[in-house]
Amino acid sequence: MTNQVKPVIVVLDDDQQRVLWLKGRVGDRAQVLWSTTVKGLHKNLKAAENIGNLVLVFLDHDLDMWSSKGDSKDRNGEDGTDAARNLSLQDKSTPIVIWSLNGRAAETMEDMLAQRGFNVKRMMFLFKQVNAHTIDQILNSE
Repeated sequence: MTNQVKPVIVVLDDDQQRVLWLKGRVGDRAQVLWSTTVKGLHKNLKAAENIGNLVLVFLDHDLDMWSSKGDSKDRNGEDGTDAARNLSLQDKSTPIVIWSLNGRAAETMEDMLAQRGFNVKRMMFLFKQVNAHTIDQILNSE
């Protein structure tokens, strides 16, 4: 019997409901590493790459939008654009899905990542249909 490493999905998002939905969707087929900050994202990406089976990255843009600050436009290095600008992956073919509802910022993130050669696409997050087919395809190919 071989010791097979579970696929790892890394998520940057401030909305716990999305992450709970994702965890429910993947069940025990994958390990989900979740962070609400860009710093946490980088830590989780490094951990996932050390585990050796990073299969998917989800990025949101407007982080901490429910904070007392109330202004999601300036997160002082803590929004999805900053994540996209500084993202580093050993394998640029790893799918990156931007599931932000902030269309303008999501488009900027997508352009930044695509210009650097990453495998990136945008999808709207709708609980009933968000990326379910894509997630299943990726996990079933492992």
